[in-house]
Formats: sequence, C-alpha cells, structure tokens
Amino acid sequence: MASSNSKNKLKQFAVVSLLVLSFLAIYYVSTDSYQERSRAMQKRADAINKTEKARKPYQIVLKRNERYDIGRTSLVYRGVKKNTVLVDLYLLDLDPQQSYRKKIKSAETKKEVDLGGVKYHLISANDRYLTLKVVRLTGTP
Repeated sequence: MASSNSKNKLKQFAVVSLLVLSFLAIYYVSTDSYQERSRAMQKRADAINKTEKARKPYQIVLKRNERYDIGRTSLVYRGVKKNTVLVDLYLLDLDPQQSYRKKIKSAETKKEVDLGGVKYHLISANDRYLTLKVVRLTGTP
C-alpha cells in the first residue's frame, strides 16, 4: 500500500510540475522584454543575411502568389503559361502598390534577365515554384 501511495504522489507532483513549468514558459514568452530581444535578434539575422547575399551570387525560390523583396524591388511569381514565366515586378522606390507584369520566355532562360535593376538567371520554373539565381544587385542609390 505504501508504494502505491507514493507512486500516486509522484504522479501528482509530476503533473503539477509540468503545469507550473508550462505556465512559466508561456508567461516568459509573452513579456515585453522577451519580444524586444526576439525582434532585435531577427533584425540582426536579417542584416547578416543581407550582407551575405550582397557578397556572392545566390538562389531564391519564389512560391506562387507570395511576395519576395530583394533590393529595391519585390517579385511575385504568377506561374507558367504557354512556356512563358509570369512575374509581377514592384518597384518600391517608384510605387510599391503598382505591379508590372514581366514575361520570361523559355528561349530567354540562358540569358540574364533584368527585373528592376537586379540581374537573374532562371534556374527552374513549375506550377508552384520559381527558382532564380541572383547574379548582380544593381540599381539607383
């Protein structure tokens, strides 16, 4: 009987401890200081990523109908129709709400494509994703 009673107390202690730890974790994550540190860490990570991308050519993958900011432009991949890749280009300095439809034909995939001052090579395109290699970030200062 004594071992059964101690097992029940141990189980109760474990459940209460788990609940207390969960509550403390939720409270800690919801504090302002945690959120400020999280934002600061995200800004630092974004700055590091931006400098790394500026140094060397890299690839980006655009999901269909999602906006991706690069340099002073934004791209939205719209899909492939009749061997033509459709991309909406937003020039952030000019008008961030106005899109310009760009069409990249399959014959142009071997050439550099200029979209808003950024030079790309088309790697692949299908119905869901577009993969581009960023060759050069150019544009007006």
